[in-house]
Amino acid sequence: MGHLNNHVVDLLATELRYSLENVQDAITQLEVSQLPVFRDSIKEINGVCAMAGVASLELLTREAVAATDAALGEQIPLAKLSPALAKAFGIAPRLLEYLIDTRQDNPCVLLPVIASLRALRQLPPVYEHHLIPDVTWPRLNQQGFTDALVSNRQHDLKRLVNLYQFGLLDLVRDSNRGKAWRILHRVAQRMQSHAPTPLEQNYWRAVEMTLTGFQAGRLRLRLDRIRLLAAVEKQLRILTIDDERRPRNPYPEGLWRSFICLLGLISPNDEKAKALYADLQIPTLPFTEQDVIAIQRRILSEPQENTAQIFSEIATVLAETRKIIDDAHRDDASAQDEDFRDQLHTAFDRLSQLWDLLGFSGLARRFRQPASRLLSNRGNGRLPPEMLVEFIDTILQAECALIDFDDKTPSRKDAEAWERRPLNEILQANFLQSAKLAVVGEIRAHLAEIKEMIDTVVAGHAGKDLLPAFEATFDIISGSLRLIDMQRPAELAERCLSFIRGMLTNPADPPSMDNYWEVFADSIACLEYYLDTSAFGNAANESSLDTANECLQALGV
Repeated sequence: MGHLNNHVVDLLATELRYSLENVQDAITQLEVSQLPVFRDSIKEINGVCAMAGVASLELLTREAVAATDAALGEQIPLAKLSPALAKAFGIAPRLLEYLIDTRQDNPCVLLPVIASLRALRQLPPVYEHHLIPDVTWPRLNQQGFTDALVSNRQHDLKRLVNLYQFGLLDLVRDSNRGKAWRILHRVAQRMQSHAPTPLEQNYWRAVEMTLTGFQAGRLRLRLDRIRLLAAVEKQLRILTIDDERRPRNPYPEGLWRSFICLLGLISPNDEKAKALYADLQIPTLPFTEQDVIAIQRRILSEPQENTAQIFSEIATVLAETRKIIDDAHRDDASAQDEDFRDQLHTAFDRLSQLWDLLGFSGLARRFRQPASRLLSNRGNGRLPPEMLVEFIDTILQAECALIDFDDKTPSRKDAEAWERRPLNEILQANFLQSAKLAVVGEIRAHLAEIKEMIDTVVAGHAGKDLLPAFEATFDIISGSLRLIDMQRPAELAERCLSFIRGMLTNPADPPSMDNYWEVFADSIACLEYYLDTSAFGNAANESSLDTANECLQALGV
């Protein structure tokens, strides 16, 4: 973002490099009595960086000085300050190399580190729009907002708050994110349809477009950005308050600017998006999200692969390995050739590496051992049957881990606890879980059919003639739910059918609300959410069923 001249580069390579090395050394043996001297050292570096125009190091040292001041004031214990400073200044050597090599500076690459330092003082993160100079940000005209949204849609808003909370919770715990994004999108779209003024519609359109950027992987979902999405949940709750206690400004300028800035970091990818960017007056920024990510990978030593990608590769390699063994079993000669052994060795070696990355040291070892044996047994003829059985058991255990941790980010503690369980217990539990997942998968598919049929009815392309199909599909759904002992969801599904039956047999007498199909769709979304969270092994939480019940009660069933 900022170009560094020769004088600044020389300063970075000499004086500042030496000063930062001294700071790193001091952190390793930092004591309370040394804090004043340590603070003065960082403040001196901060002053040099400010004069030289090195914005990234100036920001880092400024926050470090503030954190040290808080420790001197006994607001932060040294036990928390030292590791945070060690992590922050641990990037200094790589940051210096980047600045010297490229002669380019961008303080936005340090935002995750800055957020950690500010969290020590219980302060909100710094966001990109705080650090990008010379940009004219579109402003919100607060006088363009009304109370009509609240007064007309208060009950709807409360249900949308519940839906948003379901999606946000899954994002926070990194579970079932695909469903979470769909729920958050649904809420943003509904808020656009409810918004009584163009300004409010634009606001929720910006939120929806930002969610699309996160879901598509064009924007990185960092912890500080999850705070922005959490702020939207607070905003929705404020909008449900229909009395004098509600703040006068439910649309804070800072939140709006954060979303506009995030959209500015990614370019529109089609003509419709370009038109929306023009409507929202999204500015052109001097760098993109991908520019920032590339630098962060270099200076923060971030892994190139995330958990979802690793799990996906494991699933692919496991499937390929099973096929190799099955093909060899059918073709007796293949089980004896060297190519078969080499393929197995390559697969097991890769699986060992992947499970190690996820913290499953036991599974990694179970794949590493046969990989080693295959290498040492080259040229020894046919593999003994008991060895193949061992291989298949190891693959089966790995497949169980995929089921248990699907769409989650297990900690090393989670991995160790899972690996301590006896293999027979794991297999038995996962056979039952696999059967339940199969039933839940069928129910999901039938709920998708229901949504398609509803779209057909709402569009006016069908009516009472679709009732037998609705009845047959809902009968399968409720029966399947009872089969896996989900009694309450089954009852809700039966009430959904009652609503559909009433709408199709007596269309002239709809519910009093004008958006009854949207409310009904919310009840289906809540059922889907409950099924997904149950399928992913989370503890049973019936709050989504409570919301579905509220929707159906509002519809009179």
